[in-house]
Amino acid sequence: MGRALRGQLARELVQILKRAGYRISECSGEENYCLDLAARRDEHTIFIKAVDNVDYFKRECAEELRALARTFSASPLIVGKRMQKGELEESIAYERFGIPAVAPRTLYDAMLRGRYPLVYSKRGGLYVKVDGAALRRAREELGLSLGELAEKVGVSRKAIYAYEKEDMEATLQTAIRLEESLQAPIASQIDIFDWRPLEGEQEYRRMPHGVLARKVFKKLSELGLKALGLRYAPFDIHVKEFRADILAEETGKHLEKRVETVCKLAELTGTEPVVVVESERLQVNEVKIVSVEKITKVKNAEDLESIFEIDLKAAKEA
Repeated sequence: MGRALRGQLARELVQILKRAGYRISECSGEENYCLDLAARRDEHTIFIKAVDNVDYFKRECAEELRALARTFSASPLIVGKRMQKGELEESIAYERFGIPAVAPRTLYDAMLRGRYPLVYSKRGGLYVKVDGAALRRAREELGLSLGELAEKVGVSRKAIYAYEKEDMEATLQTAIRLEESLQAPIASQIDIFDWRPLEGEQEYRRMPHGVLARKVFKKLSELGLKALGLRYAPFDIHVKEFRADILAEETGKHLEKRVETVCKLAELTGTEPVVVVESERLQVNEVKIVSVEKITKVKNAEDLESIFEIDLKAAKEA
């Protein structure tokens, strides 16, 4: 997606989020970040990737976005205009590599009007999550048996039973026939923010990019810390025990812009930004600068408290 188009979409999303009362951090500057916006209201955090074509969002970026969402208890979301097959339709929830994907208008309706999609798209077509209690109530009010309703709709009695138990989703056409036969709504809204990791998904384990970041990541892992290595995020490593976001900078190129992005994101998520460099002679205002040499000489995790200037016990309790 071109920078101009991505920027235009991001600005549109920023306005929606602001109207909905969210605080926002923009992760700008890099085309390949796995997120473009982070937003928070009360205890709800959302990580958003803005794309023109949802199908261009890479699997590697999706895996990292899911890992960040798990780490920060956030809702990951892809907002785009189209797919390879055509435009993203309003009021339909899509999915890309286990992450909900919607059109901008769908996000607007959910955030500002409380109207969530009733239909979702997956391989094979469009489907509806049936409100089993509503279906059963409407059927019994009309005095219909499972078999009689099944005959009217053109499905098996077993299917109607499964819909009422919410063990099976219905195709869009079947859901329409159900509502026409019962003269009552039976579809459940799809909460695009109620995200869960993929079933059986393993913990994300990747080395970050860059020699310096890899050196720091290796040391943190040796100390027994839960370090999340990142390749498509504004920072390179997240250290769970310290609630620290580490940016390992080798060249100093664009450092101030990257630090600004990481600091704003850390303020939103309640973490501490730390910049690791080859030499502490490199200075950046309002952020902790640490030389990689100090980190590699550490013998145990507790020694990092003074280096990071973070209280380990307080960070664990946060």
